[in-house]
Amino acid sequence: MDGLRSNSLPAAHHNPGIQAGNSVSQWIKNMGVSDDLAAVAGLKPQHLVALGEHGVKTLDDLADLASDELLEIVGGRNMSQRQADGVIMAARAHWFE
Repeated sequence: MDGLRSNSLPAAHHNPGIQAGNSVSQWIKNMGVSDDLAAVAGLKPQHLVALGEHGVKTLDDLADLASDELLEIVGGRNMSQRQADGVIMAARAHWFE
């Protein structure tokens, strides 16, 4: 998926958005991924990279997804259906406050 390997973060030579010496978290922030989205339990840095690359940059962007859409973005080997359901529900929690 767009420079992602199934069990690692993108390498600088595979993804031109990452410059040598930049941390992945800084790169994710530079992509415009919100702090609220980055704080959702169950999302790993590689998930945030994939989400950002697919235009999912806010908590509401994530909350608008169905769990199967989330799995398609992050890759089914990187997250189970149950985990995806939990992530989506966590993203939607602020809707009910």
